Amino acid sequence: MKLLLAGDIHIGRASTRLPDGTDRESLRAGAAWERLVKLAIELRVDVVCLSGDIADQDNKFWEAIGPLEAGIGRLSEAGIWTVAVSGNHDFDVLPRLADGLSEQARTRFLLPGRGGVWERVTIRDGHGRAVLHVDGWCFAQERVRESPLKDYVFDPPGDGVPVLGIVHGDLGVSESVYAPLSLSDLMRAGPSGWLLGHIHSPRLERGAGAAGSCWVLYPGSLQALDPGETGGHGPWLLEVEHGRLGEPRALQLSSVWYETVEVAADGLLDVRDVRDRVFRECGERAEALISEVGVPPEH
Repeated sequence: MKLLLAGDIHIGRASTRLPDGTDRESLRAGAAWERLVKLAIELRVDVVCLSGDIADQDNKFWEAIGPLEAGIGRLSEAGIWTVAVSGNHDFDVLPRLADGLSEQARTRFLLPGRGGVWERVTIRDGHGRAVLHVDGWCFAQERVRESPLKDYVFDPPGDGVPVLGIVHGDLGVSESVYAPLSLSDLMRAGPSGWLLGHIHSPRLERGAGAAGSCWVLYPGSLQALDPGETGGHGPWLLEVEHGRLGEPRALQLSSVWYETVEVAADGLLDVRDVRDRVFRECGERAEALISEVGVPPEH
């Protein structure tokens, strides 16, 4: 089976610091969500996993309900499950969104871990066979000062089916008020892989887990939202084969790519020469990106 892993969509926000006159539609986080749904259907994935902050705190319900319901409905019609947890931005909104989904959209939407209590859900194939267990935990309030792992007890499934953990939290920041997490605790916890949310920079950690190899993934923001979110952004593709989680692979989906280009001004005596060199070197870097990236960004 195949999964798409994503988080921190922040529907309601849009990429910033672009020139006046830029088409705003392509900059919306909601448009990135629509592209994710389209990609999931094209790739014929079985599950889309979302690690919280799907809706942005500033806009919440009204900005998110339309795009989310439409997208989850399209995924459900294509036979694709959506498994999500809430983060600190959408702790109160995502459960309301889930309860308000149409009957069609709800048939393949799972929100494990409501109320800050760990919960396991199982994905089954068309023959009713379990193919993936997901242990999830949701924010029940905006701030959580203790690690969610404090209350996590791994239950070995005993059926040879892999377990994926999904939690929104702040890795390596022990004093965080946004569910502090420890990398070593995650590696020892039991699941073969962890999908995290909260940090907008993509990050993949590998190590030895309780039952073999383990990885921990921050997929990063789906759409690069400001100049601090440099490089490629998008979902990650994960394959499950022979009862084991593979290693996630990053896919470029953001319509915007932010990057800093350092330009040497040695030997330039006129401001126009500096301008020309900056223009040329930034252009060369942009051309290189277009050839390097599978789906080049629009901006």
